[in-house]
Amino acid sequence: MRSGRLDRRGVVVGSATAALSTMLPRALRGQETEPSLGRLASQKGILFGSVCLARELDSDPAYAGLLGRECRVIVPGIELKWAPLRPRPDQFDFSRADMVIRFAESIGALVRGHTLVWHETLPQWLPSTMEGPAARALLARHIAVVCGRYRNRIHSWDVVNEAVEPDDGRADGLRVTPWLRAMGPGYIAEAFRMAAEADPSAILTYNDDGICDSSRSAVAKRQAVQRLLDQLGSAGAPVQALGMQAHLTTAMEFRGPELRRFLDDLQGRGLKVMITELDVLDRRAGQDPSGQDQRVADTYRRFLDVVLAHRATVACVAWGMSDRHSWLRLVDWKTSGDLRPHPYDEELRRKAAWSAIYRSLENAPTRS
Repeated sequence: MRSGRLDRRGVVVGSATAALSTMLPRALRGQETEPSLGRLASQKGILFGSVCLARELDSDPAYAGLLGRECRVIVPGIELKWAPLRPRPDQFDFSRADMVIRFAESIGALVRGHTLVWHETLPQWLPSTMEGPAARALLARHIAVVCGRYRNRIHSWDVVNEAVEPDDGRADGLRVTPWLRAMGPGYIAEAFRMAAEADPSAILTYNDDGICDSSRSAVAKRQAVQRLLDQLGSAGAPVQALGMQAHLTTAMEFRGPELRRFLDDLQGRGLKVMITELDVLDRRAGQDPSGQDQRVADTYRRFLDVVLAHRATVACVAWGMSDRHSWLRLVDWKTSGDLRPHPYDEELRRKAAWSAIYRSLENAPTRS
């Protein structure tokens, strides 16, 4: 969910991506018999896909081709966040978001919108604290304009992202953000109502991280998310799905019964579940590089075998398909060694991680 560097080349990116979009459908013909995560997932009633950036599509046609083969849903990684979209208070810049969405449509993939409300990747002109009425008007206009532009073209919106943080010390478990300070805890329900009005065909999702494993912090955060969902339900907010960011590490433990109870609870609320940001970080990469690929693959398998087995889960989105475009390499994790967190390596060759995801999809029950 963290963002990489912004690409500001505008017209150059646009022209290259437009040309690529016309070439890809022809290039993809005849590959229908090649194993594909997206095709297998679709047969099970699950959407599989990946995040990508406009600059990746522009600079790397081979990677774009890989996305076309493997993905049935695409997520613009940074192009729909506030900072790239709102360079000035009175200006929207949709050029890069349009590029990624046109690419997705050119390969027959759906699009997930990420994200309408977040406390990070905000433009510098946006004050850290705002008066309530001004903040509400700003948010309402943003959602109306962005969702309105892509109305009926977005499969699902991450309406609010990472609004829960028990460590911030609030009784309700909410994260202290500029939006919370300006509008109070009701900002989350308001954002969902605004999004439902602006794009009623999209699945409206609450997306959060740190809720996948069996650590004490993850258990506490899952409970806080459940409390938030209770509050949103009482407020009549049109939440339709929970996004489980799955930024996993090889050291994580996943207790199957615990995770299944959580998924049962979400299903009982009438919510769909989407794995939204799947990757695996191996902090032992430097100490034991030869075992890294297998540790990463085993982690994918241990998590996905539980979550994809549950019929509430309708989507699985990788946060990158190849190590050559990994956001994890842009962040100082204080981890030595070369990170290999994705299904394909730098040369776009399949790794054990790809096979692990494929096997988990094979074992998943078919949804209607």
